[in-house]
Amino acid sequence: MKGSLRPVEAGRLRRRMGELCADEGNFAGAAEAWLSSTACFQRAADLEQARSLSASSKDWSATVKYRPSEADLHAAMQERESELDELEREVANFAMRCIPLQLSCAASKEGLNGL
Repeated sequence: MKGSLRPVEAGRLRRRMGELCADEGNFAGAAEAWLSSTACFQRAADLEQARSLSASSKDWSATVKYRPSEADLHAAMQERESELDELEREVANFAMRCIPLQLSCAASKEGLNGL
């Protein structure tokens, strides 16, 4: 558990750094911090915070004009979105594999109790 707390805390700190950059008008810095923050939440498998931050970043970036030298930030945001989609699929697949296992373990225990 402790190992997953470090990426979450790093994600929170980077999200805050992005907010500070945005407040200062440093939009590229804000986007970079939020991309990093989303990656931290992904690493911790905290899909709720990663999705929330990704959606907020997407809404925010739609209102900002990037310089040509910052075009890679938009591509990176799209890539992060694809990574989140993939992680959600992996979590769902894992859950589907575990549910039958839990049911069969429960059935085995009931069968043993009858002995």
